[in-house]
Amino acid sequence: MAGPEGVYQAGDIADLPDNRANYLISAGYAAKVIEKPVIETATAPPPEDTAATPVIAKMKVPELREFAAINDIDISGARRKDEIIAIIEPAGKDKTDQE
Repeated sequence: MAGPEGVYQAGDIADLPDNRANYLISAGYAAKVIEKPVIETATAPPPEDTAATPVIAKMKVPELREFAAINDIDISGARRKDEIIAIIEPAGKDKTDQE
């Protein structure tokens, strides 16, 4: 539609003075659009890439031993869970630094 306010294509939304909008609506050239309120939503930060690095602290000792074996981490001197974690965590950081 062409008019003093500009050229509009089907589906365009225009903010017109009430008298002009009412005329176009009554003539069948336009339809009234009821604005819906905009609801703003908070966006969460993107998740860190945790799929590649298992949560070491939640693993049981046998799982830690298996993880160490798969990743060629020597934990032979460690007996307790906290000792194994203390060896695995720095070794994992060294491996990711090299990649």
